[in-house]
Amino acid sequence: ALAGFDLVDQLGAKVHEFAAMVTLPFLDGVGKIHTYKEGKYKAVPCFTMVDDASIGPEMCSDPPEGTPRMVSAEQAAALEADIVAKRAC
Repeated sequence: ALAGFDLVDQLGAKVHEFAAMVTLPFLDGVGKIHTYKEGKYKAVPCFTMVDDASIGPEMCSDPPEGTPRMVSAEQAAALEADIVAKRAC
């Protein structure tokens, strides 16, 4: 992110806001953005698409063995239902 901010700055433009898929609290990315270069980007609002509080420990593991990596939407729904059912056991 910071390299992108610097590139925008070097091109003479201004960073107005920043969006990321998810923030990882232990990396403190937003804090690093806001303190970078003595606070140059401290006023830049930072948004994430996924609330990190919604990511629980059960989501930090590999899918069950045999789960395909590429599937159609219909297959994904069926696989999700199967995974949820197996975890409930």
